[in-house]
Amino acid sequence: MNATLKTVTKRAPCAVFCCCLLILIIFFVASVVGGKTTPTATAQPLGRQIIAGTEQMKKDNREKYQDFINIAAFIRKENRKQPGLTSVVVAKAIADHIHDNFQYRSAEHRLNFLSLLMGIMKIESGYNPHALSHRNARGLMQVHYPTWGRYFESQQDAHTLHKNLVVGTGILRLYLNRSNNNLRRALLMYLGASPASTNAKYHRYVDNVVYSAIKFKKNYKAR
Repeated sequence: MNATLKTVTKRAPCAVFCCCLLILIIFFVASVVGGKTTPTATAQPLGRQIIAGTEQMKKDNREKYQDFINIAAFIRKENRKQPGLTSVVVAKAIADHIHDNFQYRSAEHRLNFLSLLMGIMKIESGYNPHALSHRNARGLMQVHYPTWGRYFESQQDAHTLHKNLVVGTGILRLYLNRSNNNLRRALLMYLGASPASTNAKYHRYVDNVVYSAIKFKKNYKAR
C-alpha cells in the first residue's frame, strides 16, 4: 500500500503538468512564427496536431519526450510572464532541433549540449521568440541580423523558431571550433566581444550563461 502511494505521488506532478499542456494546446494554440494569435477555430486543428505529435513522440522517442517536458517546465518556471502556450511551442521546437539535427556520443553529451543552449537562450532572450534587441539581434538565440541576415529571407524570418535555432547553433559551433572548444572564449565571441577580452561585463555574461545551463541540468528530471 505504501509503495503504491509513493508511486502515485511521484507520478502525479508529471500527469498534472502534461494535462495542463494539453489544455493549453487545445484552446490557445498561437502562431509563434508570425507573432500573432490565430483564431480559435483555426488553432484547434493545429492543437490536435501538436497533441498527436507529442503522444507519438512519447511512444517513439522517450528521450526526446523527456527533453520536451523538461524544457517546457523550465521555460515556464523561468519566464512566467510569457503565455504558457508560447512556452510549449518553443519547447517543442527546441526538442525537435536537438534530436533531429545532431548525433551524440551519449545521453550525457546530449543533455550537456541542450543545457548549454538553454543557458544561452535564457540570458539572450528569456526564451521569448519575439525578442528584439536595440542592436537588431533577433529571436530565441538573439542572432545579430546585420551580421547573419544572409541566412534568412527577411528580418521577420529571423524569428522563425527552426531557422533561428539552426543559425544560432551554427554560430555557436563556429566559435567553439575557432576557440578549440574553449567555452568561455566561444561565448565571448557569441556575445560579439573579443575572445581575449578582459571586460568584466562580458565575463559576467559568460558566467550567467553557464549558471543558467547548470541550473537547467540540475532541474532536469526523469518524468
